Amino acid sequence: MKTKILHLLLLVVTIVAPIAVSAKDRPSESERRAWMEEMQNYRKEYIIKALQLNDAQKGKFLPLYEAMTREMGAIDSEVRSTERAVKQKGKAATDADYQKAADAMFNLHARMGAVEAKYYKQFKSVLSSRQLYELKQAEDRFAREMMRHHREKKDRKK
Repeated sequence: MKTKILHLLLLVVTIVAPIAVSAKDRPSESERRAWMEEMQNYRKEYIIKALQLNDAQKGKFLPLYEAMTREMGAIDSEVRSTERAVKQKGKAATDADYQKAADAMFNLHARMGAVEAKYYKQFKSVLSSRQLYELKQAEDRFAREMMRHHREKKDRKK
């Protein structure tokens, strides 16, 4: 699951990065937030449909899934911030700065895995075994579809 979430996060970064690079087409902060909210809603609906959740399951699963996503996003953001800090320091970065960034980068997957393991236990009380399995499949498909959509959008601009 950690790999899937990482792929999803990389997908979002991949989609957002070209927007950030293009200064003339740069979206406002409110536009960026609206886009992120739209993507999150689309992902939730995609997963609800893929898992065929009933109303009771939706009510229990979605808050857990959103909490997990927020926790994993915070970890990812923290690690990226640490990496950026070293890059910004450039030659002024100390061995301690590099060590902190390397530790963060190498521990990212373990931290994400710990979050997934914590929520997996909670998901088990809401989802069937088939739905737990399908959750991972749905996250993979969602990431692939977003990557495909991004590639197609990029190809249309050429």
